[in-house]
Amino acid sequence: MRIIACTRSTILSSISLFTFNLIKHLRDTINKNVKNTEDFISKLIDIKIDNDDRLASLDVIDLFNNVPISKSIDIVLERIVKTEIFCQSNLTKTDLRNLLELCLNNSYFIFNNKFYKQIKGLPMGNVLSPLLADLYMHEFINNKLHKIKDKLFRYVDDLFIITKMSKTELESYVESLNLNRTNIKFTCEYEENKQINFLDTTITRNLNEYKLDIKWFRKPAASDRFLNFHSSHHHSIKSNIIKNMTERIINTTRNKEQQAIDLNVLRKMFIKSDYPKELIERTIQKCLQTSINQQNLNELNNNKPKPETKVTLSLPYVKGIEVLKRKLEQIGVKLYSSYPLKLKSLTTLNIKPQSKSIIYQMNCKCGAIYNGETKVGLKDRMKEHKTKIKEYNINSSSEIVKHHNIKNNGQCSFDQNKAFIIDNETNYWKRRKKETIYSIINESINKCDVIDNGWNNVIYKESKKIKEIIKKRNTV
Repeated sequence: MRIIACTRSTILSSISLFTFNLIKHLRDTINKNVKNTEDFISKLIDIKIDNDDRLASLDVIDLFNNVPISKSIDIVLERIVKTEIFCQSNLTKTDLRNLLELCLNNSYFIFNNKFYKQIKGLPMGNVLSPLLADLYMHEFINNKLHKIKDKLFRYVDDLFIITKMSKTELESYVESLNLNRTNIKFTCEYEENKQINFLDTTITRNLNEYKLDIKWFRKPAASDRFLNFHSSHHHSIKSNIIKNMTERIINTTRNKEQQAIDLNVLRKMFIKSDYPKELIERTIQKCLQTSINQQNLNELNNNKPKPETKVTLSLPYVKGIEVLKRKLEQIGVKLYSSYPLKLKSLTTLNIKPQSKSIIYQMNCKCGAIYNGETKVGLKDRMKEHKTKIKEYNINSSSEIVKHHNIKNNGQCSFDQNKAFIIDNETNYWKRRKKETIYSIINESINKCDVIDNGWNNVIYKESKKIKEIIKKRNTV
């Protein structure tokens, strides 16, 4: 039984949403994933196949209930250091783990006047569950599905693969996967007559052109009916149903003959739902003409030589500025519109927190300089330095500890309260390079990356100017 309990307006809904906003950018670390049918088609349309390639699909059995919460949380914590939003927050990994465990391990519901608690898997209905399921499946595919992961496309719990295995070999492979000590189990489906159904498409191997042909697919069990035309809904809703279904077929079925067949099937379905033939035909023809016009426009834009942009301008938007924009583009001037009177422009500067990803400097009483980089902010980084100095570990790898306590017998000291920021940089690698440049210019005592000797002349030439900038920032 699949338990789906809506968590909206529950005691944990706000906490779940807050936690989701902290980790939502982890979706960018997932590949081999398709968002919808349109995205799936765009990924398949240019794939070239071999004669011995075969089509198949795998289906994860009861995905959400079989994703282990502890493992999925571990994956989040491994990847979270790559997100700037979390790094700018005051939370630690332990805090994030506690938040995730609180939200995911406390799913309750009532059935027949009795309270129940979900004890296995991700709770369906929680805003965090889809993302954690995607992260877990991405990790699972990379670690377990070595034989088929090269040409694999996943939509939630459905996997489409292009493989050279025979049907028997694939079934044996899936059986071996299901014998592993994991909760994730699969069923498989193999192509018949060179074609297979996936999502709402039918994919066919075209061996004449060595590509995949795609057309619209509707399940045999479908009712072939839409919202009845005589129902008490606004006319625009009904006309948009025709428009959306027609556009879906146009975008899915690229072969013109097959497209005409699919559109005839669609016409019959709308007639069954009492839609007027005239409205059906007018809307379908309008969509077809729009598609043709768009294709012609794209071809025209691709073939038409575009004037080289020589100058860019930004002007406040006023009604009618579009005419000026078109005229300027003809002479190589690119015009952008700005909106200076937005409410956001009046509030963002005061609300947006400053990035904690910085390059900083500390000066010693003896004249030595320490440059470092961090993503946790100056205040927290100074606390770390103070802790290492207090620990007084002779074997410490910290340059500050060595200089402060060992080389100079405690006579030298860095004043952490007078440390200051000399630059900001959110990109990790750029931040490391900037730290190296400042360290070379200041002849600082800290370890840093190596820069090719070819840059020495440039650094020497700019060193005086950079030192003046550092001096000004030290006085701020």
